[in-house]
Amino acid sequence: MDPPSETKHATLATETRVISKINIPDFDSEDIETWFICLEAAFCVNEVKSDRQKFNTVIVALGNKAKYMHAAIAKCSKTEVSDRYQTMKAAVLDYFRPSENQRLTSLLSGVSLGDRKPSVLLAEMRRMGGEGCSDSVIGNIWLRALPVTVRSIIAAMPSASLEDQANVADKIMEAPRNEIASVHRDKHPTLSLEERIDALPRRFEEICTVSHRAQHHGTARPRPRSRSRPSWGQRSTSSSRHHNDSATSRRWICWYHYRHGNKAEKCEKVNPKSNSSTCIFFEERLPVSSRKKVSVSLFRERTDI
Repeated sequence: MDPPSETKHATLATETRVISKINIPDFDSEDIETWFICLEAAFCVNEVKSDRQKFNTVIVALGNKAKYMHAAIAKCSKTEVSDRYQTMKAAVLDYFRPSENQRLTSLLSGVSLGDRKPSVLLAEMRRMGGEGCSDSVIGNIWLRALPVTVRSIIAAMPSASLEDQANVADKIMEAPRNEIASVHRDKHPTLSLEERIDALPRRFEEICTVSHRAQHHGTARPRPRSRSRPSWGQRSTSSSRHHNDSATSRRWICWYHYRHGNKAEKCEKVNPKSNSSTCIFFEERLPVSSRKKVSVSLFRERTDI
């Protein structure tokens, strides 16, 4: 055997041992271009140059998906083929790589930001779009995937490149978010359902205390406005409340007669604020005609209020 042939066989034997130790990346049909980049980087680092060894490595990496490449494998297995790896690579790319329409459909169907940075989302969209998708199209789709607050700021930077816009979006999404949320929680603390239920008895006790104090000091009577009127024929204004006691005693009307006039079936008789005054309807000396006039006057007063 001539020296060149011996050297070739020695090289193949060495590469076979090297390939058996290479950590071949798992086959990724959804990102086939990146997978080939990683595979060829492994070939370069380990100095694998044999076309047949590269070809066989691709078949091993395909696993059960190699059945889809049967025609390409049969073609490359022929002895006269000199570029097996490139032929196999082209066949794998053509089969697994999505078309331009499929890429655009995937982008338009919606890619959410999630917990990723805006720059990472942009890189993912560029990978999905491929070389046939322009930056203007990707930029518009990327902008719609951002939060409204970030989108409004980025939209004000039309002259900046997509990379610069992505960097600004990353800064907006990072540190300030925790600080703003912390300030918001301090100003407006949110109580849990259990805490709100526990606070109900205390609130009820406070309301009862305030109500008791108001009744004790005469600021909140059970019938403050409607049960007693200082006068008839006039509204309860500050001037009418300051009439002298004699006028009040002469012209006081109880709540029942104020509400129902001459048709009232009950009468309080004595003014609870002043025991010296009685309801004018209760007084027997008031003629029936006068009672009717008073009833008409009270009716007008109530309808004007």
